[in-house]
Amino acid sequence: MATVKKGDEVTWNYGKGKAKGTVAEVHEDDVERTVQGATVKRKGSEDEPALVIKQGDKKIIKSSSEVTKNKK
Repeated sequence: MATVKKGDEVTWNYGKGKAKGTVAEVHEDDVERTVQGATVKRKGSEDEPALVIKQGDKKIIKSSSEVTKNKK
């Protein structure tokens, strides 16, 4: 997988379709955020960073293995 960095547009599976957003933060350590009223955690590492993704006015947390970097 290509290295994902802040500002990259990414896509991930969501239900029977796809969702997309823009990487707002990249964490190579554990990250915990309150997203839409729920606490969400992801384990980040150098090999598989945790990503905070902005989608409209929402923020989503995904592991880098859960997303595909969109081609420019």
